[in-house]
Amino acid sequence: MVDKRLSFSDNADSGGLPMALLVFKQLLVMMLIVLVSFFVSKKSNFGDKESHYVSVLLLYVVAPAMIIDAFNIPYDSQRMRYFLIMTVLTLMNLGLLILLSLFFGKGKDEVSRKRIPLDKMGVVYSNAGYIGIPIIMAVMGKESVFYLMAFILAFNVVLWIHGQYLMTRTISFKAIITKPTVLGSLFALVLFASPWTLPPIIGNAVSLLGDLNTALSMMLLGILFANFKRPVGSEKFPLWQIARLCVARLVLSPLLMIGLFFLLRPFWGGDQQLRTLMMIIVIVSACPCGISMTSFAVLYDKDYSYASLAVSVSTIISVATVPLFTSLAEKVL
Repeated sequence: MVDKRLSFSDNADSGGLPMALLVFKQLLVMMLIVLVSFFVSKKSNFGDKESHYVSVLLLYVVAPAMIIDAFNIPYDSQRMRYFLIMTVLTLMNLGLLILLSLFFGKGKDEVSRKRIPLDKMGVVYSNAGYIGIPIIMAVMGKESVFYLMAFILAFNVVLWIHGQYLMTRTISFKAIITKPTVLGSLFALVLFASPWTLPPIIGNAVSLLGDLNTALSMMLLGILFANFKRPVGSEKFPLWQIARLCVARLVLSPLLMIGLFFLLRPFWGGDQQLRTLMMIIVIVSACPCGISMTSFAVLYDKDYSYASLAVSVSTIISVATVPLFTSLAEKVL
């Protein structure tokens, strides 16, 4: 197999268009799928049972298959070098966002104070899997998933350490290592480092399952939107709290990454591969609040309605903000 150096300019589908425009077009495509799922869910009265089924498919089958498919290639030391660099950049990204989330330490009343852990999750953890991966694949090609998986692996480990601590003030390492995405990532790394690849029949099946990620993710969002319920426990709509969260997630998060990578420019010496890795992180950092926010709300008995509202509103606004900050990053980096 011929190794391709990952670069935006290598994407045959780009047609010479600016990356921001390609991101916007892909978001529109994804939102169309969300709308189809939304109307079908409304008409068919789909609810928690259907959303749970799609969630299980994505978590336990599609996501691990996509990761394994990305690593089902011959070992290459250059790829591994950039994979490790991506891991370091991801930890820097999450570290800065955790620091940003510390400013969400107060609430106007008891209801808003109980939502603070969810706000902090929304600030730090974007929808990198369900929205970030389809965008990156469409804009930069399927080869980009190999490097994006470095982000996803570090992201999931930090999510289950930091997220558990936010919700319970305790940490369970067993919960981390038993997650399907983490196990899939570890198997994928072993596969990549080995002298073998999957047999063609198995490899093709894994690849087809991984390709379901975009459509199933958008269908899940459509079901969630169709079953959205207004927050309970407070008479007032939490406009200020949602607005503050959206500004932090959709504006400050990508700005922090663009600023950080701009300061690092003298150290990467015009390496286009490294620039592409930075662009990937900027794009996923600009993505809306992750569905993990609603998952943790259900798992730890938090305000699910508020979490669902935050995911819904930030997802809609992100159609405008993700291309905006992608364009800014293209000009600055």
